[in-house]
Amino acid sequence: MKTTKPRRPGGGIPLPLRRPVGTLMIGAALVLGGLGSLSTIDMDFLPDISVPKISVIAPYQGLPAAEIREMITLPLEESLLSLKGLKNMESLSRDGLALLELSFPWGTDRALAGLQTREIIDTAYLTLPSEAEKPQVLPVDPGDLPIIVLAVYPKAEDLSLARRLSEREIRMRLQQIEGVGSIQIRGGLEEEIHLEADPSLLAGRGLSIPTLAEEISGMNMDYPVGTVTEGSVEYLVKVKARAESLQELEDIYLPGTTCRLKDLAALSLGTKKQQSFFLGWNNEDNPPTHEGVMILMRRQGGFSPRLMAEHVKKELANIRRSYAGDLDIRLILDRSAILNRSFRDLAVSLLLGAGIAFVVLLIFIRNHRQALIVLLSMPSSLLWALLFLNLTGRTFNLMSLGGLALGVGMVVDNAIVVTERLGRLSLNGKSQKERAGLLAPEISRIAPSLIGSTVTTIVVFTPLLFLSGMNGSLFLDLALGVVFALVSSLLIALTVIPVLFLLLKPQGEQLKRRDLFFSFFRKLSRKSLRRPALVFIILSVIGVAGILSLARLPMEILPPLNEGRLYFRI
Repeated sequence: MKTTKPRRPGGGIPLPLRRPVGTLMIGAALVLGGLGSLSTIDMDFLPDISVPKISVIAPYQGLPAAEIREMITLPLEESLLSLKGLKNMESLSRDGLALLELSFPWGTDRALAGLQTREIIDTAYLTLPSEAEKPQVLPVDPGDLPIIVLAVYPKAEDLSLARRLSEREIRMRLQQIEGVGSIQIRGGLEEEIHLEADPSLLAGRGLSIPTLAEEISGMNMDYPVGTVTEGSVEYLVKVKARAESLQELEDIYLPGTTCRLKDLAALSLGTKKQQSFFLGWNNEDNPPTHEGVMILMRRQGGFSPRLMAEHVKKELANIRRSYAGDLDIRLILDRSAILNRSFRDLAVSLLLGAGIAFVVLLIFIRNHRQALIVLLSMPSSLLWALLFLNLTGRTFNLMSLGGLALGVGMVVDNAIVVTERLGRLSLNGKSQKERAGLLAPEISRIAPSLIGSTVTTIVVFTPLLFLSGMNGSLFLDLALGVVFALVSSLLIALTVIPVLFLLLKPQGEQLKRRDLFFSFFRKLSRKSLRRPALVFIILSVIGVAGILSLARLPMEILPPLNEGRLYFRI
């Protein structure tokens, strides 16, 4: 006996049409999630690019470049050649400075490579001249730019005071702020003690200038002398001999003599030779009239520049109150503002593009409800894509921003195709079940072609997901931005838009073919079909011209950031 299964209610009707309210609630939840991601996703200039390069900086003030090469650069090169995984090493010897750049294969753990480099440098430093400073090991980061730049101006025009407070107090308070990495100070005057000795007096005591310098260094220091045990407690005994004032330094007795330092030399508090000069302001009505001190603040690796800038600005108000009587502290550069400006530009572009698209759709579709449905799909797709970026742990950077901007022109295609197809149906005067019955077969016919065209576009960007090295780090977020935008637009076109047609019943209108646009393109199509050879020649010439123009186009990995500032190196 043949039996047939009872057909379940709503069979053949897609789930979104059977549960329209639930579909809209899920879509709205994803939109709200995208809006929430705007405040929670990490924002950065570029994706996290861990370039496998390390710089070694070895300063030795006062030594010419030729001697820097012989005494500093070559010994360091010989020691670093034993570094595991070293791919290439370049060195530069300048007056007072040796710079070495170490390159490793892509995929190398930069932190581990930096640790191994420091171990070798610690050993090599013992073979360098005693007066040389210890070399610094720094990772090479393309995005390692100062995020915040502060200007510190002394109100009494005392540059040494501004420099001293900036180095000893303000730096310490800024370093404790969450997200702040390295801090550099430029400009101002650094204090030092000047000593003018009389060679004849020194010769009478059997001393010379080098001997005097060595004796002062040996006497002006703290050092341990032993331990004292009291019961079960052992105390470390230390002689505190470092001078804390100019007078204490003058009263130091020189070994082997009954003379104090001030008896043989004149001591005075002065400043070092000025190596940098700073004067700057940021669109203020009262520009400074004298030079000051510049504080450059970089972020910690991977920390959001926007969050760092917010934390610094909060603490900056307290710092200004603490030094209001002595210093005028100004914020002259905030690079996180570039991110905020980029996001504002994206929002403006989206609104402008949506408005233009709405007008164009009204011209061609002749139905404001259908045009409004297409219009709503654009921001919804972008917010869904932003949520997917946040869930996958990506940052909202210039590359992912470019991917979303690139996807703006693509996300509306699926919505237009579905809207134009469903707009031909007559839904007015029918029940919701009847409307669902009319919409379901149309969605079934459209879905394969939509999915195929979307997947075809996604496949074009898929190879970017598997790039290695710097290109892979750069373009991964770009590809993900486009892919997520396209997937979001496809999901909205096949779920949300049919539900809106089901609930809003936007009646389709028969287009009148009298428009100038239609007549122009109709004539152009007819002429093209009558002269295929001419069309082929024109397209071939344009294609060849495009290929030849590649040789003349400038090539670079990233375009320069437009900060609205001009930089000069003199």
